Amino acid sequence: EESASAMETEAKAEAKGENEGLDTITRIQNEVANLSHMYYNFTGGLQEMAPPVSVTGEPVKVESDTSVEYNAEELATQIVNVHKKIDELIDSLEDIDMEEDEHIQAIIDIQVKLMPKHHIKRFPLSL
Repeated sequence: EESASAMETEAKAEAKGENEGLDTITRIQNEVANLSHMYYNFTGGLQEMAPPVSVTGEPVKVESDTSVEYNAEELATQIVNVHKKIDELIDSLEDIDMEEDEHIQAIIDIQVKLMPKHHIKRFPLSL
């Protein structure tokens, strides 16, 4: 139930356009966090719904319950959909058109611009 509400919240946010102002990297991070929560909650849910198992290996008689199978399929579908969404976001990222050393230096330059001056003296960044 918790995961369904998380999915509904995400769907509502998308419908309202709340993700539109976010950059692609932030959206990917949000989706990965969402996916992590889904795995955690779904695992607990499946454990809770699973039929009992005897520690001695004797069969435990339970009424046939197809809801576990249905729920497992539904949860798997939701997880696959989030993975697809993450893949689409990754595919939408621009390619970096520079050599690795140039890219590293560009990252360092951005970090220097964003870092307070007193940190730069104590922790110099260079290749």
